[in-house]
Amino acid sequence: MQTSTESPAHSTTRQSRSWFGPTFLLLIIAVNVSALLIAWQDQSYLAFFIAVMHGPIANGVLFLIGLLRILFLKSREPPYSFNSHMGLTLGLPILFIFIDYFIILSMDLKGC
Repeated sequence: MQTSTESPAHSTTRQSRSWFGPTFLLLIIAVNVSALLIAWQDQSYLAFFIAVMHGPIANGVLFLIGLLRILFLKSREPPYSFNSHMGLTLGLPILFIFIDYFIILSMDLKGC
């Protein structure tokens, strides 16, 4: 029988899932908003570089960080939802690559 002070075995898994998504989303938003602010201030070749090179590379690094987190969860807490973590890890960086690209190219770029 379980007392009120004991926690179920899967509570740590639920807690790690609950903070992975929001933390990963905030990290992606922070990186991409800072890149968009730099592009907005420059609005020339640097902005185009951010849209074509920096955005995909930065989001690729975030994808690798998410994959490392999945490997850590798999080795430490086996009963986690692989599909939801993979959806966040792969889907969000790809989505933000396209969002950055279209926002930057919709700016009035000068000199390009």
